[in-house]
Amino acid sequence: MLTGVPTDRFTYRGDSETYDLDIAATRYLRKTGDLPEIPLALVPYFARSSSVTASGGLSLINRDSLGTSRRDGELLQSSLSGNLNVRRVGLSGTWYVRRMTSLRLGGRYEWARATDTTTSLSYGRTTGDLVAPPGSATFERRTEATDRLPIAGALRF
Repeated sequence: MLTGVPTDRFTYRGDSETYDLDIAATRYLRKTGDLPEIPLALVPYFARSSSVTASGGLSLINRDSLGTSRRDGELLQSSLSGNLNVRRVGLSGTWYVRRMTSLRLGGRYEWARATDTTTSLSYGRTTGDLVAPPGSATFERRTEATDRLPIAGALRF
């Protein structure tokens, strides 16, 4: 629809890209020994070895779209773009108080920033007495930042 009249000359394009990077390191507070019948990832659990884990990560999401409508010398073009940046760090630990009792604590700090941009361009034409503006544009940008600090814990017997 362009100036109230339907048009079949509409094109649309949309793209999205995502990038993630996560890293973590775990330190066991005592040796776990060798238990050949148990998978390597489960050895610290069966050996009841306390541990501390530090983690961090980055995420980036970019989204772009462009739509164009044309009809008899008139053009309307709208574009939307946005990105989301997320940074996070975490620290968690598991402590075995006794052979069958463990205490798990963890926390993570997450910072996110989102930016959205909207642009609209229109080009008109002259027809008899009706004069449309030769070109008009609108532009809007919005930025929002958030912080989160969730903490969780569990006691297992």
